[in-house]
Amino acid sequence: MNHYAPIWYVKAICLLLCYCCSFPLYAQRQWAIEKDSFSIVSSVMKEKKMIQWVSIHRSQDGNSQSPLPKVIYAFDGEYQTNLIARTLLHFLETDSSLPSNWLIVGITHSNRRKDLAPELPTNPLPAFPMAIFIQKELLPYVDKHFPNDGNRWVFGHSYGGLAVVHLFLRYTHLFDCYVASDPSLWWNNQCLVQSPILPKSGVHKSLFMGFSKSYNGAEDTGQVQKRVDGSSMHIRSILDLHHYIQLHQPPLLTYSAKYYPEEQHNSVYIKAESDGLRQLLGTLK
Repeated sequence: MNHYAPIWYVKAICLLLCYCCSFPLYAQRQWAIEKDSFSIVSSVMKEKKMIQWVSIHRSQDGNSQSPLPKVIYAFDGEYQTNLIARTLLHFLETDSSLPSNWLIVGITHSNRRKDLAPELPTNPLPAFPMAIFIQKELLPYVDKHFPNDGNRWVFGHSYGGLAVVHLFLRYTHLFDCYVASDPSLWWNNQCLVQSPILPKSGVHKSLFMGFSKSYNGAEDTGQVQKRVDGSSMHIRSILDLHHYIQLHQPPLLTYSAKYYPEEQHNSVYIKAESDGLRQLLGTLK
């Protein structure tokens, strides 16, 4: 059903080339930027996981007294790592009041479906292997090799957005802030939206969901929820979760969503993730 991914990959590769070329321009000015990768031989995922990272901080902040970085994790790291870094740089350049030390960690995938939307039984829903990998292998590695302030955000689009929502609903303790772009919540017979359990921990959490007009027809979002066809299942699943959260929002959850009717699934992630990042940065001022 994920027939969008190949087009998105092509567009993302073009963006990646543009953004990579732009990094030296910033580095020559006030920002120090480092890029590299590492691998983890994962006993959970049964493969070597390649992880990309980008470190951003002000050139004058490279001393022992600098604040520790906040960490943004992203699925589809092949493309998202540099996209998020470039977007973050834009906000940092235009607002000197923002924290200036950041680390972006991108998880790459040899098989997106296996990693982010595996076939799982639904009653009960078993452990999510990607969540276990993040908890037991990735986070300990990053915390050991990249000292940080413990504040973790996670971003994802499509299957990656599905994984973000999956983590938010079932593994809320892993991250502080969640940004999901057009999440594929139709996955596994909509099991995540059938009986969602919202986090009720005593710790503040944030969730931003952005979604596109990913269906055929001229109906608005209210009318499309009455449909039962397959082409509208993607947005209907998102709207189901959106309305549920609005009705049952816990007091310590900051939640917002934005609909982009002019965008399609292949293009919405640029605006949605930028808006999600802007909103989260606004909470740090």
